Amino acid sequence: MRYQWRLSKYDPRLRDEHGHFQGSEWTSISDVGLRPTGRPLTHSEYQAMEDRYISAIVAFWRAHHRAELVVAGLERNTTRADTGGVLTEGEHLRTQGDIEAVARAVLREETWCKLLAHNGSCEIHFGYEYYVYLLSNAVSDFTQAASDAGLFLEEIKSPYVEGTDQ
Repeated sequence: MRYQWRLSKYDPRLRDEHGHFQGSEWTSISDVGLRPTGRPLTHSEYQAMEDRYISAIVAFWRAHHRAELVVAGLERNTTRADTGGVLTEGEHLRTQGDIEAVARAVLREETWCKLLAHNGSCEIHFGYEYYVYLLSNAVSDFTQAASDAGLFLEEIKSPYVEGTDQ
């Protein structure tokens, strides 16, 4: 993919010269109830951030004309609470609700996969520590939605592209 961005809640100004985030932040749903920033992370705070990510991911998908996405690289099946179905390798996601459900499951570390547009126009890769990589063959109009959600986009290549070291 020609264009690649890393979507995150981490302010790039708080990175060192090697690109490592130096701030104090929670990085996972497993941090709920813990004190990664000096005070307990509440479930409602976690949910608010997850919703912001979902908003940006959906804006990216919409900017790519609601391309049908295919589940790839599935590492662990999970029962999806919204439909009662089981997520499977190669499953086609056609609706916003499907994409939101899978993205939430990955952000919650219930499963892991990549979402690849059936038509080859875009890809969504999920990384560790609440990083999401958005890949596209064309510049698309979604960046304002990420900014409006209070998230940061950095032009960074995804470490989950086939043929690269992870």
